[in-house]
Amino acid sequence: GFENMHLYFEKAFKNRQKIKSVTSYPLFVGVIAVIVVIVVMVMVVPTLTSVFADLGGDLPFITKMLISTSEWFAKYWMIILGIIAAVYVAYKVYTGGEEGAIRKGRMMLKLPIVGNINRLTSAQDFANTMTTLLEAGLTVGEALRVTSHCLNNGAVSAEVYAMAEKIETGVSLSEAMEKSEYLPQVLKEMSGVGEKSGELIETLRTIGDYYTNEADFAIKSALDK
Repeated sequence: GFENMHLYFEKAFKNRQKIKSVTSYPLFVGVIAVIVVIVVMVMVVPTLTSVFADLGGDLPFITKMLISTSEWFAKYWMIILGIIAAVYVAYKVYTGGEEGAIRKGRMMLKLPIVGNINRLTSAQDFANTMTTLLEAGLTVGEALRVTSHCLNNGAVSAEVYAMAEKIETGVSLSEAMEKSEYLPQVLKEMSGVGEKSGELIETLRTIGDYYTNEADFAIKSALDK
């Protein structure tokens, strides 16, 4: 019971760290790129401009365009930083609170590469968490409710919470999962098979291992690029 839960949450923490590394690295690279462009335009290009001026002669069109862009950056760099700050604040507001977490989750699922990883890790977390909780003696409805709070994606979390509410009205797990938009079809079908055969825990354990391997492969592939 508790030993299994300890191992599960330790594994879940490690997986979340991997996901953060995949999502934060492109953001880090993007921020550095913006900073480098601003520094080059505001500090480096003006120095080169004075050199060109001393040399005289007619400059190529691309060089003239670069100089003009640099002058624009030098004049409006504070406004550019203000716009970046405003966009960041708007993003935090847009993704804040319960509804914001759902919007952020949907957005993450639509991103290239990261969206697929989110979908796979959500399936992995769903199956593994449900396995652990059902083994601990919780009912399917209770396990779904707790699982919804353990998922890292707000959109998937809200969807699983809605499943728990359906279960409490008397529907089966397969019926509750049927219209899930974000969980993979294989997971939904296998959960239904396990429920009907009376081997739900073992089925979820098997499907959890499958999606753990798929998620690990997707994360490794993304980090290797």
